[in-house]
Amino acid sequence: MKKNKKVLIVGTGIGGLTAGLRLVKKGYDVEFVEKYFQAGGRLNQIKKEGFVFDTGPSFFTMSYVFKDFAKDCGISLPFSYEELDPLYSINLDNKKVFYIYKDIKKLSKQFENIEESFEKKFIDYLKKSEDIFNETFNKVIQKNYNTLLDYILTLIKVNPRYIPYLFRSFYDEIKRNFSSEEARIIFSLISSFWAKLLLIQWQFILCFLMLSLKMTGIILLRVVCIKL
Repeated sequence: MKKNKKVLIVGTGIGGLTAGLRLVKKGYDVEFVEKYFQAGGRLNQIKKEGFVFDTGPSFFTMSYVFKDFAKDCGISLPFSYEELDPLYSINLDNKKVFYIYKDIKKLSKQFENIEESFEKKFIDYLKKSEDIFNETFNKVIQKNYNTLLDYILTLIKVNPRYIPYLFRSFYDEIKRNFSSEEARIIFSLISSFWAKLLLIQWQFILCFLMLSLKMTGIILLRVVCIKL
């Protein structure tokens, strides 16, 4: 009988845990190494004097990724989703509070006398972002790359009209779509909060390079996240 390959995963954040569960599903013998006293990484909690504080995200914007993960691994998620509307609010220097509504008309009303033709600009921006996302999500983002060459060969398959996005920062792209300082700050804020990794933009493709080292049947996997 062929012995299952063993995998050692360093770190039990969401990336390490999901990678481990997927490997277990494929028949690998997985062992985790974690320096903290409990798993979770950024998705953790601090409990002190009867209070509980989240150390990571308080909401999910891509719930379908978690649903696909649970389906692939044959598990049930231990939580349910509740839609937030507004998603959050932003207070700019105590001058005005903006609410990020799902309803574009409600969102746009807040930018009257601030950003001319905001609704049209925002719809155009969403359409552009949707096109980029649909072009790259399955083709580039949801792939593993063992070498830089693998990554480059994958990029070649993407429509060349998206190449200019590689050479602009996220804020530069925002400036091309909105003229007011308020709109620019608000719609670039989330990228700063998430270390400038916004998956709906081409520039912020989350690239995981998995370095494999075979030693006595053990594969050491280290997930490297490129900070853009």
